[in-house]
Amino acid sequence: MFSRTGLRVLGLLTLIIVIASACRVAPANAAATSRTQAVSSYLEMLRPVLDAAPQGGVVSSPRNLDPLECAAGTVDDQLERQSVKAVNYFREMTGLARVSRSAPMSRVAQAAATTRVRKAIDDVPGSSHKPFANGNPCAHNPTTARAEVGSQRSNISWGATREEGGHGVSNGPRGIVGQFRDAGANNAVVGHRRAITSPLISKVGSGSALWTDASGTQHSANALYWMQPSWFVDSTDATSAIDPTGIAERPTNIEYVAWPPAGYVPDAVVYSRWSFAPNAEADRVEFRNVDVQVWVNGAELPLRSVTVSDTTAYSIPDDAVIWEPDLSSLPTLSSTAADDRNVDLTGADVTLRVSVSGVFIDGVEHNYRYAVTIMDADRF
Repeated sequence: MFSRTGLRVLGLLTLIIVIASACRVAPANAAATSRTQAVSSYLEMLRPVLDAAPQGGVVSSPRNLDPLECAAGTVDDQLERQSVKAVNYFREMTGLARVSRSAPMSRVAQAAATTRVRKAIDDVPGSSHKPFANGNPCAHNPTTARAEVGSQRSNISWGATREEGGHGVSNGPRGIVGQFRDAGANNAVVGHRRAITSPLISKVGSGSALWTDASGTQHSANALYWMQPSWFVDSTDATSAIDPTGIAERPTNIEYVAWPPAGYVPDAVVYSRWSFAPNAEADRVEFRNVDVQVWVNGAELPLRSVTVSDTTAYSIPDDAVIWEPDLSSLPTLSSTAADDRNVDLTGADVTLRVSVSGVFIDGVEHNYRYAVTIMDADRF
């Protein structure tokens, strides 16, 4: 079984550096502020939609889907509402406003997801964000324009498995979680996560495809369409202007967007890669000798890597710092680095203190310090 994600982001500059130092206190955000609220948000918003997503058996969805005929079918409104609910779980935990689902954008996303499944069935090589570059059989389908726009402007997750328990690994809300996890060498800058928690979006489209081929292998995909044409340096495609009201004003009450967020968070959604993005336009942000530290009980943890995404050529998503704390020294908190899924806490809550310094906004240095308390979701 495999599950991967891809995102086309123009002009991202990635610099891998090793760092360590100290910082300033920042408050916990929204749903993560209290333990009770954080538990309730997880149990009410995320876990139910994952449990409800269709998986298992020889199944195809949504209705009228047929990737062999390049037919995207009818968007499954219930499933895609669940997908957007997963998006909004992550947004609320970081203090951001919810987004709404756009039906036109979802139809575009549905075409992109279907094209991605056909790409997998025929083992067509190349990027998921350029679906017709290497002879995808759906290249001349009437929905090609939608599929191309959706593929270029969306987060895309996909997976294939013959394992009963792994069916449906990348469609619907499971696809959203896979995008947010942002595992794999190609996702070092966690662009999908930063898209999902972008302060500048107010509408998204979500489309999914689930198909079992003749060999019994099940292919699944989700496309989360979130980009707006004005964000592209080379945007001339009028068909991409699906819903211009999808752009939001940058909130003034949010200092930064971090994952895991300040406050309480279930271990099931704490991943190997941690991230921090100042809530400011990329051309206002500069990282100078960025320094990150993570402590537990007064002891500093080593960091496996630190990655900085700092660019002025392309402003969406916001600039960010990404790091991987080494949790191997903590007996009750381990990182499942082998499959890059999530950390696993056994027992009582564990609080880690994070410091990020060397962040300059409009030439002024801003240093941040916050605490993340990880909870054992198996005990909820």
